Amino acid sequence: MKTYDDKYKKNICRMYSNQKLIKLNNRYLTILRNLPEGKKILDVGCGNGEFTKYFFNKYKKVYGIDISETALKLANQKKIITKQVDLDNCSKLPFESKFFNTIVCTEVLEHLTTFQRVFKLFYEILNDDGALIVTVPNAGWWRFRLNVLLGRPFYCSGDTFIELRGKFNEHIRLINVADMKRLIKPYFYIKKMIPQYDGGLTGIISKFWKSLAFRLIYIMKKEH
Repeated sequence: MKTYDDKYKKNICRMYSNQKLIKLNNRYLTILRNLPEGKKILDVGCGNGEFTKYFFNKYKKVYGIDISETALKLANQKKIITKQVDLDNCSKLPFESKFFNTIVCTEVLEHLTTFQRVFKLFYEILNDDGALIVTVPNAGWWRFRLNVLLGRPFYCSGDTFIELRGKFNEHIRLINVADMKRLIKPYFYIKKMIPQYDGGLTGIISKFWKSLAFRLIYIMKKEH
């Protein structure tokens, strides 16, 4: 039986190997532009640290957690402080209370079976004035809504692959804006919501209705 690390070596590691990915991907650039400065930051699902390493521009200490030991060894080579964590089977993160100024969790929640409880875990290790930045594919994308109305397959558009399911069909959750607002209570509130798109009709629609964007970046603050 293949382990997660076997799958990582074959698929995920190849995806992160191109350093140009960071420069070309609008999602990453948007996150970096919205990072507040601080001392300590955590990247949840850091992979091999190819994106995480850019956090050193604003933070003295950069931490990362991931389920893959293979990925974390590569992240260590980039001076990232790492810990192996399985979020689906975790009741407490291995950090002190209010330890981080910022937590980034990008494209992780849709892979978890028990993602509802992670916000409590984040709340415990984020300081009171800290920021939580979360990105997920948006199940409320206008194309998916139209597919439902027209009786088409939800995830597809003709023969075109739709990223919501993931290249290897590994996405197991659907999260729209209403879901996110419900799931973060009573720990966080959404301070800012940034739609992600590559132009075209989705770009036009997203400027007026953020909840119809293909991907959303949520910037959250702690409830007090």
